[in-house]
Parts: sequence; C-alpha cells; structure tokens
Amino acid sequence: MPAARLAVAGLLLALTLAACGSTGASDSQVALRPFPGVSAAAGMAHATGEVTVGQHGDQISGSVQVGGLVPGSRHAWVIQGPLGGCAPIDQPANLAVLLHDFVANGQGSATMRFAAIAHEQVVSRGYDVAVYLQPKAPITPLMKSDPMVLCGDLG
Repeated sequence: MPAARLAVAGLLLALTLAACGSTGASDSQVALRPFPGVSAAAGMAHATGEVTVGQHGDQISGSVQVGGLVPGSRHAWVIQGPLGGCAPIDQPANLAVLLHDFVANGQGSATMRFAAIAHEQVVSRGYDVAVYLQPKAPITPLMKSDPMVLCGDLG
C-alpha cells in the first residue's frame, strides 16, 4: 500500500509541475533586419537592431537596441501578427501591442526598455516586431501607408 501512495503522490507532483510550467511564459531575442527597399530609400540602408522580449501571462517586457537610423528620427514600433512574420504582404498587419516611440540619438542609435500588456501570446510563430518610418500619431493607429524600416520574427 505505501508504494501505491508513493506512486500517486509522484503522479500528483508531476501533474502539478507540468501545470506550473504551462503559464505562458516565453522569451525571445530577435534580430531586426532592414525591410526590403524601404530602409535604403529612407537613408537607413545599414539599419539593424535587436529586441529581447519576455512574456509571462499577459505581461511583456524587454529592451530594444537599434542603430543605423537617421540621427534624431522618431519611430513607432509594434508587435504585430499573426500574419506569418516579416514577409511583405498586401494588407495591414493586426496590431497586437503598440509600444512607445523611440528617438534616435545624434549617432542614429536608440536603446530603451519597455513593459506592456498583451492579451494574446505574442512571443510565438507568426508575430513580429516592426519598426516604422514615422512616429505614431497620438490618437490614430498606424496605417498601411507608413512603411516598415526594420522587422524581426518573434517565433
């Protein structure tokens, strides 16, 4: 009988640990690549960057480092999807998380930390981080007419 109890206790512990491990926690480090054609036309042919994103439930946080931008330029950046990542498409992306604009310093670089809420699992296949050419307007969403400068797949 003690062996059976031990087996049941072990099974319950395994199930509890499995349930605790499925909290939706995920992390991703993403290389941002120039978006075809747009970066060069905007004077940012050598723009690159890296984003680290962690998601635990509906909380996301991380950091972004970008270089090769026009000095003093201001850019909107978002997490968008699920549309299959950074491939050029002929439709606006579903905006999942709108992040605060960042401004390039005098050397064309920007670094910032961020925290936001995402009501879906965004650190996954089909979602991407996109840096747009223009800053976002205070009361209007990003429109298809604002081209992406950098993009990186999260999944």
